[in-house]
Amino acid sequence: MPLCTQYLARLPAQQAPAGFQPKTWTEIIRPWGRRLICSAINGTADREFDIWYHGSTNRKRQAYICLGVGCGVETPCADGMGSYNAMSFVYEQIDGSNQYGLLDYQREGRTHWTLAYLRKVFEGTTDQRLLSIILDGVRWGVKAPQQIRVSPNLERMDTHMHGVSASFSKLIDKGLYYKFKKLRRVDEAISIDGPCPFIIIPPFCVAAGGLDKPGSQEARIVGDQTAPHGHVRERNVPHGAPDGPIAVSMNDMMGPTPGTCPRGEPLDASRWPWARTRGQASPSARIS
Repeated sequence: MPLCTQYLARLPAQQAPAGFQPKTWTEIIRPWGRRLICSAINGTADREFDIWYHGSTNRKRQAYICLGVGCGVETPCADGMGSYNAMSFVYEQIDGSNQYGLLDYQREGRTHWTLAYLRKVFEGTTDQRLLSIILDGVRWGVKAPQQIRVSPNLERMDTHMHGVSASFSKLIDKGLYYKFKKLRRVDEAISIDGPCPFIIIPPFCVAAGGLDKPGSQEARIVGDQTAPHGHVRERNVPHGAPDGPIAVSMNDMMGPTPGTCPRGEPLDASRWPWARTRGQASPSARIS
């Protein structure tokens, strides 16, 4: 039977206990977890405000933090029978509210990366090749962990901060970011009892940086999906060294199953074919 894009299906809705109600982040994440999150974000903000206004700083770059379900609030079920960990679900902030409801995977997305759009980009592509791009181009090699990750920005952000800001502002003005948050001003701080700094809980906050863009005041925005570098373990308790599993980078979780292709090596085109469109040469597909 030939492959067909009709095989693609939406993810089912998350199954929450009966009587589940939207929550604030104080009802999802324990105080010690919120304290670590706020400290990491405020530390990065303070450091980068120094660089923005003074060109340099003596503040240290924040450490990478990875929190597991141990930071979740144990919540009684509405029927009084048992409880559940609030970090067992994926939440999205409700518009105009400080509360978070379950992320609805079945809702029509607000991104242009839809099947119709991919057909347009890869004009003339067969169903088989389009499925190969979708399924093998972005495939979880391991089960996605339920973790909160907050990464400090890249060192190259220090020298490209104004250019990165200009680029982000341009993308926001074009409407390419359908949701974003203004977290704090220079004389403010994010509080563990204040509004949540995230739109999605749990988030993977990727480190950002910039590269020179010739002939422009803007910078090319880059993100570090190979983080964390070194062995960073998941934290599930407030005190002592983290003793959870080692955090696996996004690059290791996505693409070919970890270990099937050396890092930085070209992908095997026979296993992960890339569609050619309008006579253009195939890009050099690499894992970086």
